[in-house]
Amino acid sequence: MNERELLKRHLPFGRLSPEALDRVVSAFQSYRFAEQEKLVVQDEVATWVGFVVSGSIELRIKQFTGGDLSFGSLRRGDFFGLMSFEPKGVSIASAVGATPGVVLMVRRDAFHQMLETYPVLKAYFYKMSLDRVWTAYQSLYQGKASDGPSPVMPGCVSLEVQKSIDFIDRNFMNPITLEEAARANGMSKFHFSRIFKDKTGMSFKEYLNMRRIHVAKKLFVADNLNVSEACYQVGFNDQSYFCRVFRKLEGYTPSEFKKICTGRFPSRKRGDVPAKAITG
Repeated sequence: MNERELLKRHLPFGRLSPEALDRVVSAFQSYRFAEQEKLVVQDEVATWVGFVVSGSIELRIKQFTGGDLSFGSLRRGDFFGLMSFEPKGVSIASAVGATPGVVLMVRRDAFHQMLETYPVLKAYFYKMSLDRVWTAYQSLYQGKASDGPSPVMPGCVSLEVQKSIDFIDRNFMNPITLEEAARANGMSKFHFSRIFKDKTGMSFKEYLNMRRIHVAKKLFVADNLNVSEACYQVGFNDQSYFCRVFRKLEGYTPSEFKKICTGRFPSRKRGDVPAKAITG
């Protein structure tokens, strides 16, 4: 796969004209990184940003008690850099080579100029940056590494699947169905289900629930909503089902999660209490 096709896996690049995409691609250069090499260093301004071509990169954040906590892994097609509350601020996490490989890199200041030139890129990558900051701090606060797929770190997925993910991310708070998601992407529900599962490792319902729970946790922490308010605001119409899904994905009930976030409940490792199977 050439550089153009690699970048086009991120939906906004696919919306650029061929001439604009060529200009963007020409700004990147290849770099071979080693295992344990720090491509982005926590508490420093990132000099370079880019995309993974081969190998893998681990995202790490320093723990309060010392040592690093891994909260994500980047592979082919994934973006690294811009992990800050401020677009040009210091990074709140490190990006470290996990297995040796190659990245496409561009200087951070040149990348910011791209974002200013093409607003469709700016909105996409700033949102990705803030979502990764949230994931990093959430992992740090809960004292556990990320052990599953996250909606705040887009993976290397095809354009058609990225369109579906974007549709879900825009409409998760509504009672959307598999048929609607498939129709929005011009597919039959059977073809859509197969492609989505194959590329993301999750079914439509699994991703939708994961996205809703992810936002519910933000609402608990940032807006201090109660369980019922968060349940209905993120698109569930049954509080009991919401609580079962939350416990299955997080290892805690919503009420326990809220208490942990306020320091009023002793944390425990996920899986200490078996989660019940979810149906429906």
